[in-house]
Formats: sequence, structure tokens, C-alpha cells
Amino acid sequence: MRELPPFIGRCCIYALLDPTTGAVIYVGATKGNPQGRLVAHRSGSAKTPIGRRMLSYKAAGLVVELRVLERCAKAEQYRREAHWISLHLRAGSE
Repeated sequence: MRELPPFIGRCCIYALLDPTTGAVIYVGATKGNPQGRLVAHRSGSAKTPIGRRMLSYKAAGLVVELRVLERCAKAEQYRREAHWISLHLRAGSE
């Protein structure tokens, strides 16, 4: 039997990192491939704060990176995402 990629049937909690400081600028979750989500973020949309930030990095020739924080069951996605957001806010992330 073929082995499934690690994100099938699971959720991925991730952080986007500021390319100049390495600081966490965003915590999100995806039920799909985290690299696909990164591509979507990098395309940017001026409609959201993170989208505007991504567009400004792109204009400056900077590349935002994605760090996987945790993989969890889909049923745990919102609770675990909230945990990581809270953790980074307490640590001083924006």
C-alpha cells in the first residue's frame, strides 16, 4: 500500500516568519499541504493585514518562510491554533 503524505487526514499549524528578523508574524492552520498555503500567502491580497504585509515584503524582494509548529487531528485544529497564537502573543509577537 502506498504511504500517504503526512498532511492527509490531519491539520498543520504553522507560523509565517518575518524575513528580516525571523520573528513570527502570523499563525495559521491548514487542512492541506502547508507549502500550498505558503504559496497562497506569498501571492498576497491587499484585503487583509497579512496580505498587505506579504505584498510589501515581495516588493522589497524579501521571502517569507513557513515553519510547521504542529500537526494535529482536524478535530483539534481550532484549539491548537488558538494555543499557538496565544503562546506567540505572550512572547511578544505581533
